[in-house]
Amino acid sequence: MRILIICLLLSLPGINYAQFQQMNMNQNSGSSGFDSTGVSRDSSNVEFTTLAFTEQGSGMMQRESYSLDRFQLYQPFYRTQLINTSLGNNGSAFQNLIYNPEFNRGFNWGFRTFSAYTFQPENQIFYDAQSPFTKAMYVQGSKQENYFQLLHTQNIGKALNFGIDYQRINSEGFFTRSLAAHSSIRLHAWLRPQKSRYQAMLGLTYHNGASQENGGLTPAGDSLFLSQSIDNQRLFPVWLQDAKNNVFQNGVLLRQTFDLVSKKPDSLNTSGGILRLQHTAVYGFNRHAYFDEAPDSGFYGVYVSSGINFTAWMQRRVVSESALLRLSTRPDTGSLVKTEYKAFVRQQWIELESTPAIGLDSLKFNTLNQSAGGFFRLRNKRINLFAEAEVFFAGYNAGDLKLSGQLAVRPGKNMQLIAGLESFSQEADYQLQRFVSNFNTWTNDFSKINHLKIYGDLKLPKLNLILGGSNQTTGNFIYIDSTGTPKQTSTVMNVLAFSLKHHLRFWKFHLHSNIVYQQASNTDLMRIPEIQFQENFFFESIIKRSKTTIRLGIDFFGCTSFSASGYLPYSGLFYLQSTGQNTGLIQADVYLSAKIRRVRVFAKAENASYRLTPEDYRLMQGYPITGRSLKFGFSWVFFD
Repeated sequence: MRILIICLLLSLPGINYAQFQQMNMNQNSGSSGFDSTGVSRDSSNVEFTTLAFTEQGSGMMQRESYSLDRFQLYQPFYRTQLINTSLGNNGSAFQNLIYNPEFNRGFNWGFRTFSAYTFQPENQIFYDAQSPFTKAMYVQGSKQENYFQLLHTQNIGKALNFGIDYQRINSEGFFTRSLAAHSSIRLHAWLRPQKSRYQAMLGLTYHNGASQENGGLTPAGDSLFLSQSIDNQRLFPVWLQDAKNNVFQNGVLLRQTFDLVSKKPDSLNTSGGILRLQHTAVYGFNRHAYFDEAPDSGFYGVYVSSGINFTAWMQRRVVSESALLRLSTRPDTGSLVKTEYKAFVRQQWIELESTPAIGLDSLKFNTLNQSAGGFFRLRNKRINLFAEAEVFFAGYNAGDLKLSGQLAVRPGKNMQLIAGLESFSQEADYQLQRFVSNFNTWTNDFSKINHLKIYGDLKLPKLNLILGGSNQTTGNFIYIDSTGTPKQTSTVMNVLAFSLKHHLRFWKFHLHSNIVYQQASNTDLMRIPEIQFQENFFFESIIKRSKTTIRLGIDFFGCTSFSASGYLPYSGLFYLQSTGQNTGLIQADVYLSAKIRRVRVFAKAENASYRLTPEDYRLMQGYPITGRSLKFGFSWVFFD
């Protein structure tokens, strides 16, 4: 029966929208603690972890959650963002409006516009399941949108776990030429013989995606949208008539560990520890291609030749990291202090090539980056001190450096304080320095970006409250100016931020709050909303005889007014524009969700507040957010 249902679900995206086959040319769910029905009393114990698990002496795996929290927020971009900042539909280009630069760990080619929909080898997830476990999720929306995800994992004996994670996104969009389709596969295997000191983690990833690009509404289309004179948004004129982005990725990851010395503490010896050799190998291939069969020179700021209609960039990378770790297995008690460390050397080989059409010089580049570093951890039941460093001493990224430290303390049972800093200096993304295309070109020799972040968090579990604050300073800040060209400024950029996460409960009513405040020192070069929020208000009740949990709720999303960015489809970059300022965002989704033993379902009216407020509904110039739509979804869990 389960096999029949899975086969049917796999076929649904193709049945509902077969046109996507022609287009491809060449939940992280938290648990509030109040949804207590579980899956059912016969549920198996399914746990998952990441690569960091092998670097934690007493690391804990996370248990698979089946809560209704955020279940209706199925779109991948909600895993990192509070509001929908895509071009309007699931699978289209997106930007993150929360400022938080990250250390690249070497060469970064750029082209991250569709990263929310892809599986990266280094972000592989590994499982442990007492019995074969399958979870299938399907969502159907208006405008031929469907989303499908399938996870299957199982143990073979006590030594091996393997499985597959599949994700597919199809979305037609509300405006003309806004189709998007992405298919991602992630295979995982974890070999951990019980009596052996050896273990291995293997992951394979694959992604093939395509997104049509319409360049946004023309001035005439924008006028029709604002005047509301036409209900059919597909009649609004757009800039580009035959443009698209293709994204292809695949990768392989293999991490192997061998414990040279393994001791388990007993009543006489409390110094149990592990001395571990670890090797991680990664191979990745990325291809990003942009096509425009009918380019409009009025849309592109620079247009080299009307006879060239595409550009493609390809990257291959091989990473080899060898490490020695000392991990502690001593139990968590107030009197025992545990120290752990890691020292590693790392090599990263990169080959990059651009292949524009005949008429422009192609670009080829390769480098061998070398780095070394490690971490140190000291902890007991109340204190956790962590410090890490990495320095690149050879290759294109020679001179890149990262230093960070964090201290977490528990003054009391219901309080945790976290304070830390992170400082890095790194080469700018290669795409920002070198770009070859018939639609635009640039050659820059940027200085390294210098970044310092100081942050602190206060966690009060009893009050279901997390308060956070940070100050980030960036030197040699890079931005995309109004001509679509990357520029670097010597002006130091400073961003002060505060955040609040809170869960409030009164009888059967609940309120989840997630609010972020950001203040940039130079709003001429960095344009982000000062306030973003996501509020989930719902009524929850349990029908005891049927063990069914139901929720009736409203999700509120919003931000304050700011000058929204423009979008360059040929590069996937977002640039500063001065043609207008939006009036902020207020969006409300009304939903009903339920959990019936092993099945979760939801139905929601997305953007039910559309046109009920005076906002002009723009988080990006030329790309109004979509109107009201009705969506249905369900998730079904199977155990043997």
